[in-house]
Amino acid sequence: MTKILMFFILSFNAFANLNLAPPSFNYKDGKAIFMDIQKGEYKISYYPSTFRSRVKTTWEFEIAEEGYPLFDFVPWGIRAKLNGKRVRLGRVRSPGKVTRYRVIKKKLKPGRYTLELNTKIKRGITFGFRRVNSGFFIKDLAQKKFLEKYVPANLEFDQYPITFDVKVRSKYEHIFVANGKHTKISFNHYKIEYPNYFSSSSVYFHVFKKGRYRWQEDTFTSINGKQIPVIVYTKKKYDTSSFMEKAKEYFDELERDYGAWTHRELIIYGMAKGGGMEYPGATATSLRSLGHEMFHSYFAKGVVPADGNSGWMDEGLASWRDNGYKTFDHPGYEMFNLGAHSPYKRNTDDNSYRVGRAFFAYLNSKFDLKRSLRGYYAKYKNSLVTTQMFIKYLEEDTGLYLEGEFFQFVLNPNHRKNFVERIFKTKSVNEHHRHYSKKEMSAIL
Repeated sequence: MTKILMFFILSFNAFANLNLAPPSFNYKDGKAIFMDIQKGEYKISYYPSTFRSRVKTTWEFEIAEEGYPLFDFVPWGIRAKLNGKRVRLGRVRSPGKVTRYRVIKKKLKPGRYTLELNTKIKRGITFGFRRVNSGFFIKDLAQKKFLEKYVPANLEFDQYPITFDVKVRSKYEHIFVANGKHTKISFNHYKIEYPNYFSSSSVYFHVFKKGRYRWQEDTFTSINGKQIPVIVYTKKKYDTSSFMEKAKEYFDELERDYGAWTHRELIIYGMAKGGGMEYPGATATSLRSLGHEMFHSYFAKGVVPADGNSGWMDEGLASWRDNGYKTFDHPGYEMFNLGAHSPYKRNTDDNSYRVGRAFFAYLNSKFDLKRSLRGYYAKYKNSLVTTQMFIKYLEEDTGLYLEGEFFQFVLNPNHRKNFVERIFKTKSVNEHHRHYSKKEMSAIL
C-alpha cells in the first residue's frame, strides 16, 4: 500500500503543471499534447567577429498521455534530437486557430524523455566590432512574445529550473545581467541559474559590452532584514539616480502594502520614454512606469498568471494601484470579457488596464481589497494562479459570494465589441507596455 501511495504522490508532483495546461487536441492519428519540462539547460554562444550565435537547448520532459508533444520557438531554423536520435518537428494550429505551436512529429507513450534542440538567436540582438548586445525582452499583450521569441520554451503554465551557460567569444569584457544566480566560469563566460518556479515569462537576460551603459548599484533593506541588491543601468545620456530614488520609494510602499520583497534582487533597465515590462525582481521601464512595473514583481511575477486568460488580473490591479486605489459603487459598464476567451489564448487582453481597474475599484466597495491581496500574495507567491483560483481565494477570505460579479463584469462572453471603449472614451491600448515596436526595440538595444 505504501509503495502504491508513493507512486501516486510522485506521479502527481511530476505532472503538477499539466493540470493548468490547455486541453489536448486532435492531430494526425492521435492527439497533440502538452509537455511538462523537468529542467532546461541552454548553452548560448555569441561570435561577434562572424555575427553569429548558437544555442543548444536540452530538456528533460514528461508527458502524461500518449500523443505528439508540443512546445514553442518562433524563428525558423531548428534541429532536434529525441533521446539521442534525430526527430522531425512541425508547426500546428490550436483549435479555433488561436495560436500555433511546434510539435514533435513522433507519437510518444507516457514517460520521461530528453530533447535536444539546436537554434540561433535571431531577434533582440545586434553585433558590433567584437561585441554583442543581446536581450531577451518580452511582452504580454501579443502572443508568442515570451522566451520562445529567442530560444525554445514551453508555455507559461510550466515552471521549471532553467540554466544558461553563456559565452561571448570576444577579447572585450561583456556584462551579463540576469535575474538569476551568477557564477563566473572564465572571462566572458557565465553560468546563470534561474529558480525552479520560473516560466517562459520570467527570464530577464541582457548581455552587452562593458561601458555601454551608465551603471549604479545600491542595497535596499527589506522589512524582514534581508539585503536586496539593486542595479540600475541606462543609456549614458540618462540619469540613473532618479530611477534609484524612485525605486526606493516604491520598494518601501510595496513592502508596507503587501509584505517583504520575495525576489533575490531588483534590476532596473531605465529608459527615457515608453512604458515598461516586468520580470521577477527586474524591469525594463521608463521612470513614469517604474511603480507600475515594480508592483508586478508582486502580482504578475510574484503571483504568476498561468495563461492568457489570467493576465488581466495583474494589469487591472497594477492600474488600480496607479489610479490611487479608488472605490466605485459601480464599475461604470454592464458587462465585459477579459478572461473567458479560448483556453489556447496566450496573451493578456489589452482592455485589462481600464476595465480591470474599474472592476477592482468596484470590488473595493464591497471589502478591503488591499487587505485581501496581502494574504493572497502570502499564500500564492512564486506560484501559478488562474482567475478561478483568485475568485475562490477572495470568497473564502471575505465570506462573500463574488462569482456573479466576476462573471458579469470581467468573464462575460456576451459583451458587445468596443462597448467599454465608448464608455471610457479612450482607446484600450495600454500606456505601460507599448514600447516594444521594432523601431523601439532597436532603440532599446
